[in-house]
Amino acid sequence: MAHKVYVGNLPYQFTSQDLRELFATYGAVKSADVMIDRETGRSRGFGFVEFESAEPMQAAIAGLNEREVSGRNLTVNEARERAPRGPGGAPGGGGGPPRAGPGAPRTGGGFHGGGGFRGPGAGAQGGGAAGGGFRGGGRGAGERGAKGWTEKPRGPRKMKEYGGEEDEE
Repeated sequence: MAHKVYVGNLPYQFTSQDLRELFATYGAVKSADVMIDRETGRSRGFGFVEFESAEPMQAAIAGLNEREVSGRNLTVNEARERAPRGPGGAPGGGGGPPRAGPGAPRTGGGFHGGGGFRGPGAGAQGGGAAGGGFRGGGRGAGERGAKGWTEKPRGPRKMKEYGGEEDEE
């Protein structure tokens, strides 16, 4: 079993060599590492020291925990095994209803039925399994029926197209 200690609240200018020298007075140091931020290349303010045996490790914990070094009180205790981590990427995700919006498939589906994404290309493909989205029921190509989505005209609106009177230009 490894005889490793966690060293927290390190001065940010501390290097792995400084850490090794500080702990070497207690016994044979196998390794000393100050954790470095990947993006900035600067110390993260903590590190790990591994000893050859348990006795110097216990002596270092007793002698250095809460000791002031460069104006900071060190935290020194026995290192714990790292908790197992799953695969990388963002937490959560997966499952859930089909999404609508940019990047979503344009084949319908939607959470409430009715055809899902109702943009150009929806056509008559409808809402996923049995044409109804997550809650079922959809009409095929969005709420506009088999014609698919009709884009609004740009420029002055002509109300006649929407069942009203024409606007004056």
